[in-house]
Amino acid sequence: MLLKRVHGEIGDVCADKADSCRENAKLVSQMGDTPFLMPKSNASSWAMGSYAWNAPKHGLGVTTAFALLFLGFTLLDLVSAGVSGMAKVAGWEIFLTGLIAWYVAMAVETNTNFARKSLPT
Repeated sequence: MLLKRVHGEIGDVCADKADSCRENAKLVSQMGDTPFLMPKSNASSWAMGSYAWNAPKHGLGVTTAFALLFLGFTLLDLVSAGVSGMAKVAGWEIFLTGLIAWYVAMAVETNTNFARKSLPT
């Protein structure tokens, strides 16, 4: 594969069906970037040992924000169900979720403006 000869930072990799395989996804992921590969018509979603094949394409920050948002809504459900002492916990959890969402939005915007990955998302 062509990327084996590349040294240093490569950025996110977009490829067509000809380069869509688990080996390429894993290689791009090992270089610290995100593979955006068009799947072949006979491709399966089974990872078969390659996390990068099924990795979330939007980054850990967005995944974390949505997981915390789910937790926050669950805590708010407990508050509305009348569980005592959950209001303060739910409030702080929603506040933390807002901070993380703000950081992710700022990082994505900064990385887009500078055309490189200067802040982790």
